[in-house]
Amino acid sequence: MSKQRRVGPLLSIDHVVSFLDRTLLSLPGAALLAGYSFYKSRGLSRDINISQILSHLYQHRSLAGLLAFVALRAVNGALGRLVANHGWRRDRPVWSFEKGKGDVVLVTGGATGIGKQVVDMLASKTDKIAVLDVAEPVKAAENVKYYKCDVSDSAAVAEVAQLIRAEIGHPTVILNVAGIVRGSTLLDTTSQQLALTLNINIVGVHNVIREFLPHIVSINHGHVMTMSSSGAYLSVPQLGAYAASKAGVLAYHEVLVEELAHRYNASTSAPPLMPTLSAKAVAQGIVTIVESGLSAQWTPPFFAGFALPAVRAMPLWMKWLLVKSGGATEFVSKSSAEVHVKSYKLIHELDAAHQAK
Repeated sequence: MSKQRRVGPLLSIDHVVSFLDRTLLSLPGAALLAGYSFYKSRGLSRDINISQILSHLYQHRSLAGLLAFVALRAVNGALGRLVANHGWRRDRPVWSFEKGKGDVVLVTGGATGIGKQVVDMLASKTDKIAVLDVAEPVKAAENVKYYKCDVSDSAAVAEVAQLIRAEIGHPTVILNVAGIVRGSTLLDTTSQQLALTLNINIVGVHNVIREFLPHIVSINHGHVMTMSSSGAYLSVPQLGAYAASKAGVLAYHEVLVEELAHRYNASTSAPPLMPTLSAKAVAQGIVTIVESGLSAQWTPPFFAGFALPAVRAMPLWMKWLLVKSGGATEFVSKSSAEVHVKSYKLIHELDAAHQAK
């Protein structure tokens, strides 16, 4: 039996921050720490009152600061959930193998990579999964229907949408995972290659949304997820076309969130010192969010959710330090780009097809 190669470091800042978030920085963890501190200082007593607690916190300023931070963070999270979901309710998907029952899932780019991992995970929960991809599946999953489709072609998406509705039903869970990355420098990227990247990574999302969102809005039930990237926040060498497309698709999805809330009165789905993420780990995060029934903006690894949104407001010298310390300049190299293109030969096929138009 072959061993799977571990991806990323054994211990990273993401592991540390994630551990603290689930322990010391959680409401139960902070409360336990405060209770233990109070017990060590005053012991057990039946006549504990608020003045004694306040006095103890006044004497232990660091503990008071921790409790205040955790409380504010919890309030911020609760308010964010209320705003994103138009209330506290969840809108969980219903998985079923019975004909005509349960949610229908649409995954773009589900034949390879992260998309395939998502499909494999969901295939054990439902047989109502449609995959749009120009690539043939590496290994076709059971309970899944594959449709060869270039999502950047609006006519092709419209045609395949009719087939999906007839054969499976109206998709209510839309996962926009399809995307391409070249890893070439700006000067080595032709205008045709740039256009193709933008068409697939942004226009493709738009084509899918236009076809399938109206049904979700009409029944006010469903989940829309769009894959962006850390490249939308942090610019690194050899990711020009990809970063531009992911910044664009992030903005697109944020507008979609606002329109769902303020034009269609629907529940909305909002939209890295960085360890390398495996396709399986990212796929598991996507499935977890879908099954939670809540709107969420997930920026893995865990630490990135705090760091990346602040990057654009940083002074240039601070960005430089972040990029250098995190090794971001080496995310893409000539050799790694060649490996990626070899493993995803369809990029060449797509180039040829679009040049022939």
